[in-house]
Amino acid sequence: MDALNQLKGWIERLTNRYTLMLSLIVFGFFMIHVLPHEMARTSFYTEGVGTPDTKGFYTPADLFDMAEHYGETGRMDYVRSRLTFDLIWPLVYLFFFLVWSTVATSKKYRVFNTLPVLAFLADLLENSFASIVMIQYPLEPTAVAILALFFSLIKWIAISGCLLVLLVGGANRLKNGVHKTAKMV
Repeated sequence: MDALNQLKGWIERLTNRYTLMLSLIVFGFFMIHVLPHEMARTSFYTEGVGTPDTKGFYTPADLFDMAEHYGETGRMDYVRSRLTFDLIWPLVYLFFFLVWSTVATSKKYRVFNTLPVLAFLADLLENSFASIVMIQYPLEPTAVAILALFFSLIKWIAISGCLLVLLVGGANRLKNGVHKTAKMV
């Protein structure tokens, strides 16, 4: 619990007007420019089957079907993308969710501002295990695929929790008055 309190304290010290604006600008830039470009770039091998990263739920058989559909070139591009783009994107949304959830929550519920860390770690683990499947294909390592699925579910639950914290916390802050929120930052 001490480590969690240290993490909460570090996030609170990180959060100020400048980090809020920076996180919003970087997150917005990624949402408007980088994500659409990445999706367009990879659409030639993901068309019709998608990627594990964007599915809320998939089975090991679905993951093996993706690997088959991607072909060797697509599988290697998938892995390369996990080692480049998909290391940066989780850092972007981690930063965004950390600072904005800190503003959205009162000190009483500040434990929820650590939820983005869970989403970030689960995302990295999902990418790692899905990449192992892509590298090993045509072998079908079911245990590795199950781990990819497990961490994908954790990631999406945590991201959904982050969005819920922003919505509920933000609505509560607005209800209690914008001036109190402005003084906190």
